[in-house]
Formats: sequence, structure tokens, C-alpha cells
Amino acid sequence: MLFHLLYPFHTDISVLNVTRYITFRTAAASLSALAISLLFGPWMIRKLREFQIGQVIRQEGPTSHRPKAGTPTMGGFLILTAALAPTLLWADLTNVYVWIAVLTTAAFGAVGFLDDYLKIVRRDHHGLRPRDKLGLQILIGILVGAVLLVLARQGLYNTRLIFPFFKGLIPDLGWGYLPFAVFVLEFFRKLKPEWESWQPMAFGGVLMLCDPRLYTRHYGRLFLESLPPMPVARELAAVEKFFRERIAMDNIA
Repeated sequence: MLFHLLYPFHTDISVLNVTRYITFRTAAASLSALAISLLFGPWMIRKLREFQIGQVIRQEGPTSHRPKAGTPTMGGFLILTAALAPTLLWADLTNVYVWIAVLTTAAFGAVGFLDDYLKIVRRDHHGLRPRDKLGLQILIGILVGAVLLVLARQGLYNTRLIFPFFKGLIPDLGWGYLPFAVFVLEFFRKLKPEWESWQPMAFGGVLMLCDPRLYTRHYGRLFLESLPPMPVARELAAVEKFFRERIAMDNIA
């Protein structure tokens, strides 16, 4: 949007010529995303707490997960805003691939929003049923693959697959690009929940705070609140004690 507004004036204001360079617009979009996160992040957290929109934890789950109860959820909305708004501001909106990326990201975000919304409304950790969530995500992948196939038939996209280190191996997937697109989108989507489900307590970990600003400054406390529940120590002796006790418990077990 800003790109299309500013660049036409580059003949009158020469400095605006930099907006045609993708490197400049990438940097501008990154700074815009940072500004959106810093300006709207704390406000959004406060609003979610005011509306009592918090995490619902399974009662039968590990006790280490229970401190997360009430933690503001739907944080993905802030992430999506910080990602999509700068893209719409600085990207070349005449490029069809920009719209494919934006709409695909928004579609997956909508599935996540619906999942969180159902958890909040039902006051239960169950949101969308796994098969419904998977079905919606596969549908998005099929739509993306179908759009790319249409572009390929118009000569605007290539369905050939390039393998690193194998120069002669460049198969044209043709219609096989449709299941390939679904697989790629689902595979990379799966990486996020696996990382989010990681809990330091499961590995017997402890977080040591070496920088006092983490617990004396507001931004430090916000960072600590965003982490999964875990033991926290400020001195090396406390860390050593934690692991001695952990090793002793493991030996007993």
C-alpha cells in the first residue's frame, strides 16, 4: 500500500526511489512489524486479561502445566497482525504470489482462531476436533495447490521440483504438485505445535536468570511471563542444587 502510494512520486522526490528495492521494503516491513508488536502487544495482553480470555488447562494434565491457566491466549492474532499488516503496507500488491502468501497465512490463522475461540466459549481445553482441524488445513492446502496449478497452465508458475546437489534431477510434478503442496503446508505447520508443546519440566530443566533486568524491568517480566512454566534460579548454587535433587530422584526411580 505504502509502496504504491510513495513510488509514483520518485520522479519528484528522488529519495523515494529506494522504495522500489525489495531490500529496503524488507527492512521497512521488519521495522513496521517490530513497531506493531511493541505498541499493540502490551495493550492486547491487557485487553485479553480484562475479557478473561485465558488458557484452559486439562485437569488430568501435568501439575507443571497448571500455572499456565488464565494466561492470555489468542496471541497468534498479534503475530498475524505484525506479519500481515507490514506485508500489505510494503509489498508489491500487484504480485499474485504476495496475495497467495497473505491469504494462506490468514486462512491458517483463521483455523487457529476458531480453535481458540471454541476453547474459550466452552471453557474447555478441547477446541476443534483433530479431524475437523486437519480437514480444514488440508482444504487450504488443496486450494493453494489448485491456484498454483492454474498459474502453471498460464505459464506464470513452474511445477518442476529441484533437488539440491542433483543438477539433472528436475522432475515436473504436474498434477502431482497438488498433493505435494498439501504435504509441504501440513509438514511445516506441524513443526510449530511440536515446538510449542515442548516443556522444560519434561526434560528436568531450570532457567537461570543472569541479567537482573529480566525481573526488574517491565519488558523482562513480560518475556518471563511468555515462557512455559519452569523452575527459575538467579544463582549458580540454586541450579546445582536443582540438578543434584533431580539426579537423586532419577536414581530412586
